[in-house]
Amino acid sequence: MSFTNYLDMYKPILHPLSDLTKEIEHNGEKFVPLKQINTNIDDGCSDYDIELGYDLELEIWNSETGYKYFGFNQYNEILQCLNKWHFDIHNLIEKGEAIDINSLNNG
Repeated sequence: MSFTNYLDMYKPILHPLSDLTKEIEHNGEKFVPLKQINTNIDDGCSDYDIELGYDLELEIWNSETGYKYFGFNQYNEILQCLNKWHFDIHNLIEKGEAIDINSLNNG
């Protein structure tokens, strides 16, 4: 059996993006990811222009506070957090390439 075939036997267990507003547990710590992001990412950052002249920013809607905007460096930091917390940022669950953690009996 080749290494590729061996890897095809396994799927990652991930949180869907809808879990951003729900309490999750990661490494024994319980928290709401969106609140963690809103609390820990610096608000004072302005947008960063890249060589092409585009303004890069991420917009997140929160029903309590409305829209919140994050600059390019903050966007990278948020993606690192979502990866660390095992969120499905590549839509793998819908493609059948990952398992929704909520579908497991123990969550």
